[in-house]
Parts: sequence; C-alpha cells; structure tokens
Amino acid sequence: MSAATARKVALAHWGFAQKAGARAPHGVELKVLGECGTSGLDEATAPLQRFAALVDREWPEYVGTLGKYGRLGLPQLQRLASQAQGDDAPADPEQVEAWVHCLVDAERKCFLAVAVHRSVRRLLLINLGV
Repeated sequence: MSAATARKVALAHWGFAQKAGARAPHGVELKVLGECGTSGLDEATAPLQRFAALVDREWPEYVGTLGKYGRLGLPQLQRLASQAQGDDAPADPEQVEAWVHCLVDAERKCFLAVAVHRSVRRLLLINLGV
C-alpha cells in the first residue's frame, strides 16, 4: 500500500462520493502526502489527541464501497475538530490541516490528498488500512 494507491483512491472518490461517476475532472492538480514533517502525535496537545481518537473511531463509517479504503473530507474533519475542541463553531481549515498532517505522520497507512481545481482547495484524508 503506497502513495500510488492513495492517489488512485483520491481520484476515483473525488471528495468522498458514493458512485464512481463522481471521478475527478481532467486537469486536477493532486498531491498525495505520506509524510508531512511533523512530530506526529508524540507532542500532541489534548485537543489534538481527542481529534485523533475521534478520527480513529469514525473510520468504519467512511469506508467506500469500492476498494474498502477509508476517506474523510474536509467537512467531516472540521466537524470532528470542533467536537475535539468542544466548540459549536466550525473549526478553522488551516488548523484542521495542521492536525491532519500530524495524523498522517503518526499513522503510516494514512495519506493526505490535496487538490486544487478552479481555485477551490480540497483535502481528503485516506486510510488504506481500515
């Protein structure tokens, strides 16, 4: 299981769609990150640890029908981050991305797909080991 598999999962399941017809359009710039250069969860704050636990608990709910890989998009990750912080307001996307980088570094089966298409940035956390 590698970044190439994660790339195929991200392209096939554009933003976590249930049907294969929602594939990414041609020309999408997609980067798949397997290492982000953080310390992982070694020096994690309490909200980050709660976020990691919530994401780990949510994986079975977000396993796709094709390939059986877990995929969480930015809206789901923002919801989990706000729960981890104890706020009702949506979490800041930059903070969520920083936390996701820590998750990717802590779990070797997780990858982060970052796509930019028509000036819209999309994030997709992929778990190949669910």
